[in-house]
Amino acid sequence: MQSTGLPLPLCQVLAHRGVAHAEVAAFLAPDLRSLMPDPRSLRDMPRAAARLVEAVHQQQRIAIFADYDVDGGSSAALLIHWLRYVGRAATLYVPDRVAEGYGPNAPAMAGLARAHDLIVCVDCGTLGHAAIAAAAAVGADVIVLDHHLAGEVLPECTAIVNPNRQDESGALSYLCAAGVVFLLLVEANRQLRQEGMRGPDLLALLDLVALATVADVVPLVGLNRALVRQGLRVMARRERPGLRALVDISNVHGPVGAFHLGFVLGPRINAAGRVGRADLGARLLSTEDAAEASAIAARLDALNRERRALQAAVLRAAQAQVQAHGQESPLVWAQGEGWHPGVLGIVAARLVEATGRPAVVMGLEGETARGSARSRPGIDLGTAVQHLALLRLDGVLMSAAVSVDLIKSVETAGPFGASAPAPRFAFPECRCLFVRKVGEGHVRLRFSNGGGRAVDAVAFDAFETPMGAALLAHDGALFHLAGRLEMDQWQGGERPQLRLEDAAPAQPPRRGLWDDKGLCESGLG
Repeated sequence: MQSTGLPLPLCQVLAHRGVAHAEVAAFLAPDLRSLMPDPRSLRDMPRAAARLVEAVHQQQRIAIFADYDVDGGSSAALLIHWLRYVGRAATLYVPDRVAEGYGPNAPAMAGLARAHDLIVCVDCGTLGHAAIAAAAAVGADVIVLDHHLAGEVLPECTAIVNPNRQDESGALSYLCAAGVVFLLLVEANRQLRQEGMRGPDLLALLDLVALATVADVVPLVGLNRALVRQGLRVMARRERPGLRALVDISNVHGPVGAFHLGFVLGPRINAAGRVGRADLGARLLSTEDAAEASAIAARLDALNRERRALQAAVLRAAQAQVQAHGQESPLVWAQGEGWHPGVLGIVAARLVEATGRPAVVMGLEGETARGSARSRPGIDLGTAVQHLALLRLDGVLMSAAVSVDLIKSVETAGPFGASAPAPRFAFPECRCLFVRKVGEGHVRLRFSNGGGRAVDAVAFDAFETPMGAALLAHDGALFHLAGRLEMDQWQGGERPQLRLEDAAPAQPPRRGLWDDKGLCESGLG
């Protein structure tokens, strides 16, 4: 306060946020120009922008595959407006949350590839190996513009721009997908200028970036603060028909602030992906027709009311389950038949607020469960799930295929060791011919899944594990098995053997053999 002359309450807020007195002026008035990074600092950015510009020059057919939330819709709208300015249209595809799930899927991508030369995935695609491969097989190029956590191996495509790739520095890891798309358009405009062309005024698109940044709940730090501050100024001009119509139907009076983006406008756009037609949000944000904007805004407002009613019913049922289970578990879990998948994430978030613990909420559909998880600060559920994921499998085998020759042929891909793990195969629907304890707590078994040939297997140190107990009590039940093939040197001879690493029931288990989620030790199930 002494060094800046600012009011004490404001100084207290700044101090609590770690702002030094010499940084106060820059923090209170973040300058977009000074905070803007070079877009080319992100891997694959020059290649992605060049491919987009090439598609414009060659008048190629472009499709946009977008996630169904605010970030995905805003990202798609950014691209649509940019392409419209340079004289190109784009096909918008937003997957149905219930029927298709999150991210690109192979049938949709292959269909788009048959009618387009370039597919741009926004706010999704980083983990879409099979879907992107399906598009490539048809002949379309694919660009991914995303911000979700990437795996060790990326899909093979033209470019993947994602600040959360494992080979990125992490300096821009806080960006949402719309922020990544905005940086792409900055680079694309630069490349257009080099060729004597002019791109649109990107500052006029910052209302879309601000909406996505706040609604996607990414950190409001660094560049994000500047994008939101400038974006709110753009929004105050009420020039975008879709946002203007949504503000009006939401009864927002006075200037739109970050609160309205996160708690008034954002939920209405998200309602389309949760309980309605998934592409309504992107269509609202990209339309230039006032009448269409008003109609879509009214529909979104109605869907949001429907979403609130569904959410309230599921939340009441989930809260009752949590209360019945008590407070001992470090993880809150609730599940129910027919719970709408579009509200499960919101319900999980409400349970976190009420209990202070991470929460998982599942909707059951027969033998299938689909759900969402939310966490609290300091607990990274995403990383935890990655560590507990399904084993990495190299293929699926029948027991009849296992032979000495097969194992020796696989070994020619070796040697195996650090960063080059031995191949792992799954054997589906296996029947155990015998299971017994051997040695100091190991389990040996013989299994077959058709073809008349049985395979020996050994699970080391598994006798006192849930997997070992379930196998020993199999009583004729079928299992999915997974492990590494090896040669068992025994009494001067050699025979094929599976070093068993995981198992899961191939049928609904009998109560008592498995835990309450029907999983074995690490969960092929």
